[in-house]
Amino acid sequence: MELDDMRTAWRALTQELSAQRQLNLALLKENRLDSTRRTLRPLHWGQRVQIICGVALAVIAAPFWLSHLGEPHLVTVGVISHLYALTLIITGARTLRQLGRLDFGVPVVEIQAQIARLEQIHVQNGWLVGLPWWLVWLPISLLGLGLFGVDVYADVPRGWILYSVGFGVIGASVTVLVYRWAINSAVPARAARARELAAGKDFARAQAYLAEIRRFEEA
Repeated sequence: MELDDMRTAWRALTQELSAQRQLNLALLKENRLDSTRRTLRPLHWGQRVQIICGVALAVIAAPFWLSHLGEPHLVTVGVISHLYALTLIITGARTLRQLGRLDFGVPVVEIQAQIARLEQIHVQNGWLVGLPWWLVWLPISLLGLGLFGVDVYADVPRGWILYSVGFGVIGASVTVLVYRWAINSAVPARAARARELAAGKDFARAQAYLAEIRRFEEA
């Protein structure tokens, strides 16, 4: 075989290998992007359920406190429940809006940044919804009792209410302190575990799929 023939054959082989690599990358990218979408799907449905719960609570709480304007303790119970319902709706809608902004047609590094922003919003919303629950469960429970005609001021022991409020304050405080201790820990695994608990495993799994694509692209 002449030298020119060898060069031509080598060039053809290189082009074939390049085409094969591009095909493999396209297949891997399609597969891993589909996996990323599926991984985030539970978050999508979870936020929808959260909004539905918020709307249901708002529909119950608003008429309750509006119909008891002359009874401050019932208005307080109803308004706190109503505000928490709005928090559920607003935070759920905020996360859904960010989910809707995800663009899987852009470079992978940009998708990673979008999902990191989504995770940040989800964690913020999680704190807004989760931390108050240490205390909000009480007025919501009293709202439920009120709907069945129980006068929460007259029939529910004051000591039990005070104990519940104190327990909630301690629980919320401990939650914040433990999280801050873990997230600022010098042990990387402990900090990573705290972040994973706050955000959920789905984000770490989604970022792992995207990192796999980037490793293939950069290889």
